[in-house]
Formats: sequence, structure tokens, C-alpha cells
Amino acid sequence: MTVSQQVAQAITTEEFLAKVLPHSGIYMLFLTKEKKNFHKSYTSINTMASAVEWFDNSGYSVYHACSSFHTEESRKADNTAHFRSFFLDLDCGLKKANEGKGFIDKAAACNALKDFCKKLGLPKPTIIDSGGGFHVYWTLQDDIEADEWLSLATKLKQLTKFHKFAADHSRTSDRASLLRPVKATNHKYSPARQVKALYVADDVSFNDIKVKIEAAEASSDSFGATPKIPTLTQLDQNLLGMAPQLETPKNIQRVLDALGYVNADCSYEIWRDCVWALLSSGWNCAAELATNWSRQSAQHWKYGDGEKALQNLLAGFDPEKTVTLGTLFHHAVENGYTKEPDDQVDMSPISYNEELEKPQSSSVIKLYSRSELAARPDPKWVVRNILPETGIAAIYGAPSSGKTFVALDLANHISLGKSTWFGNSVKTSPVVYVALEGGGCIKHRLEAWEAENSDVSNVLTVLDHVTLNNFDHAAALAHAVSSQCEQGAVVFIDTLAQAIPGADENSGKDMGLALEAAKHIAASVGGLVVLIHHTGKDKSKGLRGHSSVHAALDAAIVVERNAMTDHRSWKVSKMKDGEDGHAGSFELIIHQLRNDQYGAAITSCAVREQTYFPASAGTKMPTGKHQITVLEAVQSIEGEAEWSNVEILKMAKSALGDVASKHRAARAKDAISSLVDGGYLQLNEGVYSLKIAPDHRPSAPP
Repeated sequence: MTVSQQVAQAITTEEFLAKVLPHSGIYMLFLTKEKKNFHKSYTSINTMASAVEWFDNSGYSVYHACSSFHTEESRKADNTAHFRSFFLDLDCGLKKANEGKGFIDKAAACNALKDFCKKLGLPKPTIIDSGGGFHVYWTLQDDIEADEWLSLATKLKQLTKFHKFAADHSRTSDRASLLRPVKATNHKYSPARQVKALYVADDVSFNDIKVKIEAAEASSDSFGATPKIPTLTQLDQNLLGMAPQLETPKNIQRVLDALGYVNADCSYEIWRDCVWALLSSGWNCAAELATNWSRQSAQHWKYGDGEKALQNLLAGFDPEKTVTLGTLFHHAVENGYTKEPDDQVDMSPISYNEELEKPQSSSVIKLYSRSELAARPDPKWVVRNILPETGIAAIYGAPSSGKTFVALDLANHISLGKSTWFGNSVKTSPVVYVALEGGGCIKHRLEAWEAENSDVSNVLTVLDHVTLNNFDHAAALAHAVSSQCEQGAVVFIDTLAQAIPGADENSGKDMGLALEAAKHIAASVGGLVVLIHHTGKDKSKGLRGHSSVHAALDAAIVVERNAMTDHRSWKVSKMKDGEDGHAGSFELIIHQLRNDQYGAAITSCAVREQTYFPASAGTKMPTGKHQITVLEAVQSIEGEAEWSNVEILKMAKSALGDVASKHRAARAKDAISSLVDGGYLQLNEGVYSLKIAPDHRPSAPP
């Protein structure tokens, strides 16, 4: 046992509080027992420590505020005075781990903490076993001002997010955060567990911590081009004392903009604040805004029976004691909201009602009567039977299948409010197309669509590289769309692979993060995110990568191309709230746009609906896996009509890259021979060619 471990075992409540709290100011405890919640203030740590022991022995759950305060009036963030530690809250358990908000067990949490400290060069922290997880402190030699602490704590939070360190992000930079003191009892478990120190580290200087964190932030390995969350400077001060009062479209949109920065999967305290903040406006639409935002929770009504919990929260609103809209803006600013207040917006002061984050209640099953079920709304569509109004969808297919052109055709029909798309009714909605793959060609592709349809595109395009495995990027995209488009926008992301650089597509964790980002965007814009993706090696298995992607989709469209006939089609392969199987046939029409600087033609393609299937080349598709792979490889080659034996063998071996090298040449030769025997390839005097009619030759897009 190390000296630090021995010290940890022997540390008293008073010694612990004296180590993590500032040297002076007002200190606060928060107490809860049998739905009774209140806070107590103290002027000395000695008295505070005695109170911890007394309340703990009396059966109260005891929490200490992590700062000192200017006055005894409230635990409100703007009353915080000083800090003497930076802290993290690490939750453990299967549920938290599956949600990406904690670790499977304490061993995993310890290992992740060690790795995080190593990456940032941070010193070993003080570690407290809270009963269900860990509280981690880097204690300082001297007190620091609350604003100075917040600036660095916000950067620390960003680093935990960037490095996918599953700390409770709502606490890391929360000036009014609560944690459990050593020797107190955690009553959430049966039997109850005592909070105990596992390791006590030496105090460090603020400058040392600051240098480490800012160096990690500035390094290319850490943040790169990631937008930084602003500190709560003058903007925060402005917003804390203000909130819109008049129910105008402008004020409602401003509140929605801010609300888009507050994750619905937040603590109970923040959820309560935001719901009551909306109600404080007095607007007729307030309850609807609160309901729609609450439903965005990935856990779908996170707190027990969500509908019942929300109704209780709505009923418990007290305009005399609760928060105002200023509180909502406070939470939004802490999560990156930067929009400056409008001079014409009337604002009211903020108030605060203290309450501890409540544990989740057990789930309650809602039983719907036949009449209640009949009263539930029918699914709503942006393209009937093809794309729902909200959620996540995907358009996927093999390379050169034409999926991007199908996506752009859909995007233009939706943005312009075309009456139908392949016979399916269309609802007019704003459309944003994030062109991550082939961004340089998006201009030409839109021009080709305009030439084919004799109309001007209304699609908004993003050329910046947005990544879904960086939540800040996703939040920035959501904010940009929400700020410039009405609610109900459709956001196309082309492609998913380009949007998750460095991620493992076969990892449930990596793809889960990307899907959460997509859900956040969809929820923020009140509409739909459409992911453009590829099929895997086995096209029968659908989308490439982890099965969680397909499972999370509300709709999926597969785009296919027949290698023999060049016939192209799309089909709804999944529809969560409707029937799949809706399909259409199309061809890609080449349009010559203009000549480039060297006089060569600039061309691109556009979708043209087909009401018939083109005639085949007189033969069915081969059924052998290797035959199909080689035929598609040959079919995809542009500008070539004939190949020598050496050329086609090289091409076939390359296409069969997943075959073991010692067997690859033999399998390639067998596939070529079978294709010739089957009439798919023609061999004439040592020269191979596709046995297919000239009008069925593929004309791949540029």
C-alpha cells in the first residue's frame, strides 16, 4: 500500500473538504431525504464537516457544492465566488456504458482515466469512490476566481468529449455542481455504500494545470479544426439576466436556436430547468415546445414514464419561484451557443429554485385503449412512402450505382416542392446538402439536374468538412441549419464514411457516436438527416459496417445497378413506420455543360425516371460470387472496350482482393473462363470484351 493510499484511508471529512474547497467564502451543502430537498450554508469548513456527519447519521443524502459563494442566498451559478479544484464525475454500470455516458465497471473507468491523464500529461488526481463510480479532483494550491476557473473547466470538458472519455459532461464545467463528500453515505444502493477516498494526490499549481490543458487543446492531435466552445464572458452575463417575453416568431425561433444546444439527454435538473424556463414565457406554444424537446431524448422519455413525468413537471411549475427563459440561455451558452442578444427583444431577470438531480424512476408501461390508439397521429412524410418528416434515413448502394444522383434528385424535388417524386407526393422543406465526397463536382451535378429538369436548384450546400464523430462539428452544423432554415429541414450527408474519419465502421461504439450526432442534428432542425452510404462486400447484407446503423434508421433506400444491362433502380429496403418495397427505375442522362480552359467538355449526369426496364443482353446475371465481382469490375472501367489476357487477369485479381493470395490467380482465371462460357464476356483472338449491346454500355458520371 502506498503512502497516498494510506492517507486516503485515514482522511476525514473535514480534511477532504479543506483539500477540495476554497480557503474562504460561503460553503454549501445540499440535503435530500424522502422528497425533501434544501441547502444549508456555512462560513467554516469545520462547521460544515460536522453538519455532514450529523445529516448523514440522520439518513440524509449529503452533497457539497464544489465552489464557495458570495452570499448565502442561493447555489446559483452567478453567485459562485472561488474554486480550488477541477473535477470529473465518472459513472459506472451497464446502462450508462451502453448510453456512452459512463463505464461498464470501475476497472474500466480507472483504465480510461489513466489513459486520459497520459494523453493530456495531467498529474495523478485525487480519486473518490462515490459508491456507484468515481469523483476525480485535481486540487490546486491556491484559490482562483470563478470566471477563471470556468474558462479552463470548459476546455477540460471539451477535451473529455474529443477523446471520447465518458465523464458526465454536464458537471465538468458546472459552476454550481454537487458531489458527495468523503464518509457520507450513498443511499441509492441497497445496502447503502459509504463514500471513501481511494487516492489522495498532492496539490498542483493552477498554471501547471492550465499549461497542460491549453497545450492539449492547441495540439493538432487534440482539437485540430474543431470549433472551440466560448467561455461565459460578456455574452453569458448578458444572457443570464435576459429572456424573451413576447410570443413572436422571432422570439420563438431565438429560443429554439438556444434550445438546440441543450442535449435532451441531460441531467434531471437541467431538463427541469429548461421545461420550466419555457413555461415561464407564458407563451401559448410553451408546453408544445417543452414536449417536442423532451421527446428528443435518445432514451425516449428518459425519466421513467416520460409523458407522466413531463405532465407532473408541467403541473409543478410555479412562476413565483422557478426559473425563467434566462436559465435556458445560460445552459445553451455553456454548450456553445454564441448568438448575440437582439436589442429589440424584451428580457426579464433570472431566478432559480434549488433541487438535486433526481434518480430515474422505474419504467411504467403505458397501456393504450383502442380509442387512444386511434387518436395517435399517423406517420408524416416529406416524400410519401419514401422519406419520413423526422429521424434518420439512408440512401446506400455500391460504387457507381448512382446513389448520389438519386439523393440530389430527391433533394431538389423536396426543396422546390415538386408535386411528386416517382409518383410519390412531396412536401416542400428546406434542404441542406453536405458534400463531403466529390464536393468539387456538386456544382456540375446541380447544373446537370437543372438542365434535365428546366428548373433552378434551391438546395443549400455545405462544402466545409463536417465530421459526425466530433460533436462540436455536428452541433455547429445543426446551428447553421437551424439559423438559416425553417424547422423541418432535410440534411443530406454525402457520405457517411467521409463524415467519420478515423472511425471503425464495424465498431458499435464508433458508429453509435456518429448516429447520436445525426440524431442531434435531426432533433435540432426538427427534420430529417439522410446519410449517403456504401454497401459492404456482401451486398445482400445491406449497408456497410456495424448492424447498429441499419437498426437506428427510420428509412433506408438501396440503389442498384445491373452489371449486364446497366439498368438502375431504387427500392425502399426499410421503413420503420410504413411499408417497404416501394421502388422505381431510372437512368442517368449525361449533360454537356460547357468546355473547360483546355477546350474539353465538362459533363455530369442527372436522374431520369424510367417506366420500363430496358431489354437485357439476352442472358441472366451470373450467380457465382467471384464471377459477379469480376464482371462488375470489368463493367466499371470507363473508356475501355477491349482487354488483353494480361490486362483482364490483372483486373480480376485486383477485384478479388479478399481472396487469399495463393488462390487469387486461380480464382480469377476460373471466373474469367466462366464469364466467357456464360456469354458475359467475349474472347476473340486473345482479346476480351463485354458481350453487351452498345446502348447498354454504362456511362458513368464524371
